[in-house]
Order: sequence, then C-alpha cells, then structure tokens
Amino acid sequence: MKKVAMKYTAVEKKLRIGPPAPGTQVLRRAHDVLRLLALHSREGLKLSEISASLNLEPPTAHRILQGLIQERMATQELNKRYNLGPALYELGLTAGSRFPLLDFVQPTVKELAKLTGDTLVVTIRSGLDGVCIEKQSGEFPIQTSMVSVGTRRPLASGAGGLAIMSCIEKEELKWIVGQNAEEMRIDMSEIFERVEEAQRVGYALNTYRQTTPQIAALAVPVFGAFGRCVAGLAIVALSMRLSGKRRTEILKLLRSESEALSQVLSKQAVPH
Repeated sequence: MKKVAMKYTAVEKKLRIGPPAPGTQVLRRAHDVLRLLALHSREGLKLSEISASLNLEPPTAHRILQGLIQERMATQELNKRYNLGPALYELGLTAGSRFPLLDFVQPTVKELAKLTGDTLVVTIRSGLDGVCIEKQSGEFPIQTSMVSVGTRRPLASGAGGLAIMSCIEKEELKWIVGQNAEEMRIDMSEIFERVEEAQRVGYALNTYRQTTPQIAALAVPVFGAFGRCVAGLAIVALSMRLSGKRRTEILKLLRSESEALSQVLSKQAVPH
C-alpha cells in the first residue's frame, strides 16, 4: 500500500501543540490516537476512522491500538469500535490528587445549583477545546445530555469556553478562533463577535437554538495564580429562566462566587 504523506488535518490541528521531539514519533502517534478516542468517547471509533483522521496507514494504526490494548489504555468493543481503556481512568485518579481545582469548585457548584435550581457547569481549557470537569443540577435540570463531565468540544462552542477565550491574549486568541471556526464550520467573525461581547460585558452568553425548548448558558471566568484564567463557571437553563431581572440576579451570584473562588485559587498552585 502506498504510504500516505503526513499532513495536518482538522483533527491534527486540534491535537497538536508543537512538532514531535526527535525519536518520539511512535509515542506521539499513540498520544494522538488516545486524544482522538477521547474526542469520540461516546460512540467509539472504527479502525478506518482512526487511520483516516490521523493520516496513518491502517496497519500502523492497528499496531498502535493493539499496543494500547495490551497496556489497558484502549479497548475494542464487540461492535469493533475502539475506545479508551481502564488504565487511563486509574492513572487519572492518581493524577487528580495533583490537580486540586475540583476540590475548590465543587462546593461552589453544589451551592449554586441548590440556590438557583439550575444546572452549573465548570469548563477548563485543553488546547483548542473546553472540557467539562464538573456538573451539578438543581430542581430544574435541563433535559439534555449535550454537556456531561468529560465532554470535550471547541472552546467557542460553549459559554464556559467563551468566558475563557475572553481572557486570552490577542495573538493566541486569533489562532484558537481560526481552528475552532474550521472545526465548527462557521465564520471566524462570528466567534470574534461572541468573544468581544463577552469582553465588553464581562460574561459570556450562549444560546443553543437547536434545542426544544431553547436552552441558554451564562458564564464568567474564574482566575487563579498570577491573574490567569483557569476555568469558566456557567449556569445552563431554559432561555426563559435566564432573561430579564433573573439574568441580572444570576449574574450577580456567578460573579460573586467567581470572585471568591479566584481569591482562594490565586493562593494555590493549581495547574491548568
């Protein structure tokens, strides 16, 4: 089979941060496979989908997957689709003790869910994506599964991610917007408008028009050491519950809790 030349696909642009170090090509490819599986953790992926997305020859992709399966970092289901393996969960539990952000945000999220009755979501940045690390629902939970703990999606696609983007330097922001626009198949100007509006008013608003009834989200940034944004704190609810006077009240709550969290986190060495 003719070898396919390596080139940066849309997926690779999401996954890659810099060129691989000399002698680490296999490690980098295994890493890319794992990240790709994480992007599609719900449905899993076929071998053909993995090899096509990462520009790998099928035998090469199969060899990497078999090595990951032997180390319990990947699994193959009965439907022949591949997914993340249990060893990653075990490693994550150990690594989690070094990244205590959740320890600080969980009490806040639970309290806000109780006070508002709505759904609270905490998002952190991972490269070009936003990852949901915590979600709590109150008495009026949204009837949708579009966001769950572990969900990874382009930063610009959610209110929490937009809140984070509103704090990013201009040059880096331009690169993120370009990649997100390509992934989301929308114009860059649309994302820039959302980010600039978030910068102007101090919060991000996102409306999910594809849902019935319509759902909206409000988010504010949370800051850590050296004034750097470490997360987006969002409330997700029916649009009618995030309008008028109630929106003002919700924003006051979010900002108050964000400021309190930021004061605590600024004194902690919280990786992000």
